[in-house]
Amino acid sequence: MPNRSGHRLNSAPDTALLVAVIGLPSLCWLLAVLLPLAVATGELGRHGAETASALAESRSWNWNLVPQLIFNSAAWGAGIAATSTLLAIPAALVLARRSHRRLTTVLLTGLLIALLCFPSYMTYWVWGLALQPVTSLGDWVMQSPERAVLLSGIRVWWGLSLWCWPLAALAMTPALRAVPIELNEMAVLDGASVIRRSLMRLRAARAGLALAFGITFVSTLTSYVVFDLAQTNTSINNMYVYGNALRRLHANTFNHRAVVLAALPMMLVASAAAAWVIRALRTPPSSDCQTSGRERVGIAQACTWVMVVTSIIGPFALIGLYGRLEVLETLPTIKATDGRVLTQGAVLAIGSGLLIAMLGLCLAALWATRRRWLIWIASIQAAGWVWVGLMPAAATGAMLVLAYNRRFLVVDIGSRPPFNPIYDTPVIVMMAHLARYAMLAALFGRWIAKSEPQEIADLRLLDAGESIRGWLQVSGPRIWLPIASLAVIGSALALSEVSVSVIVYPPGWQSLAERLLNHMHYGREDYVITVCLLMMAIALVAGLLAVVGFQWLRVRPGRVGTTLALIAAIAWPLIFVSGCGNGDNGTPGPLNTVLEFGSPGRSPGQFVYPRAIDLDAGLGRLYIIDKTGRIQWFTVEGQVQTEWDLPEYDQGYPTGISVNPATHEVYVADTHEHRITVFDQNGTVIRTFGSYGTEPGQMIFPTDIAFGPDGTLYVSEYGGNDRVQVFSPDGSEVLFQIGEPGREEGRFSRPQNLVFDAARQELWIADACNHRLVVTDPKGQWLFTIGQAGTEPGDLSYPYTILLQDDGTVLVTEYGNNRIQHLDRDGRSLGVYGATGQERRYLKTPWSMAATQDTLFILDSGNNRVQAIRRPG
Repeated sequence: MPNRSGHRLNSAPDTALLVAVIGLPSLCWLLAVLLPLAVATGELGRHGAETASALAESRSWNWNLVPQLIFNSAAWGAGIAATSTLLAIPAALVLARRSHRRLTTVLLTGLLIALLCFPSYMTYWVWGLALQPVTSLGDWVMQSPERAVLLSGIRVWWGLSLWCWPLAALAMTPALRAVPIELNEMAVLDGASVIRRSLMRLRAARAGLALAFGITFVSTLTSYVVFDLAQTNTSINNMYVYGNALRRLHANTFNHRAVVLAALPMMLVASAAAAWVIRALRTPPSSDCQTSGRERVGIAQACTWVMVVTSIIGPFALIGLYGRLEVLETLPTIKATDGRVLTQGAVLAIGSGLLIAMLGLCLAALWATRRRWLIWIASIQAAGWVWVGLMPAAATGAMLVLAYNRRFLVVDIGSRPPFNPIYDTPVIVMMAHLARYAMLAALFGRWIAKSEPQEIADLRLLDAGESIRGWLQVSGPRIWLPIASLAVIGSALALSEVSVSVIVYPPGWQSLAERLLNHMHYGREDYVITVCLLMMAIALVAGLLAVVGFQWLRVRPGRVGTTLALIAAIAWPLIFVSGCGNGDNGTPGPLNTVLEFGSPGRSPGQFVYPRAIDLDAGLGRLYIIDKTGRIQWFTVEGQVQTEWDLPEYDQGYPTGISVNPATHEVYVADTHEHRITVFDQNGTVIRTFGSYGTEPGQMIFPTDIAFGPDGTLYVSEYGGNDRVQVFSPDGSEVLFQIGEPGREEGRFSRPQNLVFDAARQELWIADACNHRLVVTDPKGQWLFTIGQAGTEPGDLSYPYTILLQDDGTVLVTEYGNNRIQHLDRDGRSLGVYGATGQERRYLKTPWSMAATQDTLFILDSGNNRVQAIRRPG
């Protein structure tokens, strides 16, 4: 039989091609699914009793509360799934009734795919812009903790429902298309209304409705990022979903076996869901099924476009109304501070997208051959990909770490330090991306194989037999663009993936999505909006290319367009990457650590993301606050002595602590309670001052306290006020304020840390989101600034803490560059200390530091520990 180019099909044996088509996806499946599962099973088998004991003793998990957690998770999942399914019904009716060649259907399909490529946590964040401080609605919410909790829950429900409804619409459309046209014609003869006929079709397509509900239900159960952003209380009985609880367990213990053990109930749910999906894929509806394409769909179409406008135009409107739309001003800063992260993230996303596309092509080829043993191989692999894709993300990451963080994998090559070629390189990140999204390859591959017209398949089998080469010759012109579309969709999803990759990212590499989530949490609105708009553009490109690919499968044009489409599929991320810097951050290497203390956990001496440290030099005490709302004090040798909790922390946790050297009182910037809380040295509350608001004496998210002349108090704020207020020594009177929000001289963007230099009568301010240090006189008169955005020596990226040296130089903790930098008063770099990583002597998102005369204590927040080095200079 001639192919579409007029040449006869090649029926020669294709052993090498068959080996490649079987071997490549099998290798990926072995590395990302089977091996991690086998190793995790073996680890639990050998250390089951020990792991169960550790889990029982952990403050982060309680088996007695798991039924309540499952109930809460099921309630959230069912509520969001039901809402998403209801919202999706009009769109599914429109897609099922209209011809594929109608422009509206093509456009609608592309927009639905684009909405899925836009990260769910961005959808949630954008819809919360109206609730931020200094807006009228935000001020109203902040006045009542109960109101804030209620609105937070509504925001989670609405944000996830808006993200899930396109998924539900695409899931139920095939079942609606399979409803025979005779059913509608009989209803018309009986005089049934349009609404009644639609209900009849939905009842006939109830399997599709159930599939849509099930997919969105499991997606809600296994995700955690949106719930984590909304979470305000860390006790397990207030967790929203199971995935959220597992993530907290991992963050608090770093016990990967415990995470896998705790995830077993959800693994069973994922197994059932995977079996359901694979069963549904085994008998897809015929592409020749006649449906009621001529029926009027006015109401459904109107409802559909209302949802599309709400999902796409709504975020743009919110950004325009409530956001700081400073894209052109922000892009150079993003390039300077995060160019390397953006480049790494884009390169990894491209690689993962190409791998996903390769898997889809290979699985489609195996299914299309009609050989039973090849179909079994493809089906087993597809079931594995669907299972791992629906599994809780924290458990997937934990299994990958257990499988590949192995001493026997470490190699020593020449002068390079020993390293693990999988765990210490981006290979592990690409495996994480495959684990999350390779189920798309399974779904695409099955759909591509089944979309081949039956008469073409019969002729191909007659002429070339069950040959993969023959299938590629016949189907090549019509499959390359859909495969390119799969690569684009996979790249877009991998670029924003955070749930698994944050657990496995290698030293020296950072997750773009994790960086973005940190910016969301810490109020860097201009950064988030700029990246959000870029992500929207990428999602729209992915949706457009995908829908063109779907059309390609139906019209099957020639090969010239295929080549152009492949070039476009590969070129769009490269264009994005080319605008980003990739400079070295000037870091010479690991720290010369002389002391290390702390580990993940809630027991005495352990931390859950510590964010503030200060030294009482007179008493020899180090005070440290973490994200549990707990203050611990240590000796300078790292021995924990006692601890106490903040009186209230329902709204969030503090970011600053300062010790009054004259009175030994401990001042805490009680950030999310919008006040300053003062303790004596034994943890008893002496007084508080401040309340939510923008007036003098009121506060929004205070960050730090410094002690000025005659005991005056300098208090910094962010989140709308972005200023420094100066109070009387007891906090009862506001004397004056310094600065307001902005980028120019006299303005701040998250003043994070304050230090008063009594010898020179200077106030030093870490203007974190403007990437500079500001120096004023005691009255707030601007004197000079140091630093600019960047990663080179002398540049700064989110300076969070300042420590003044006796010689007038300054040490700076850089949250964004994961380092400590030593600068002179002219901004020249005198030294850079630290490198990104999780091992000993490396730093991850350091927040703060304190020092004795000889020792510098660095709060290595992302690694839940304190590292001490010899004080520079």
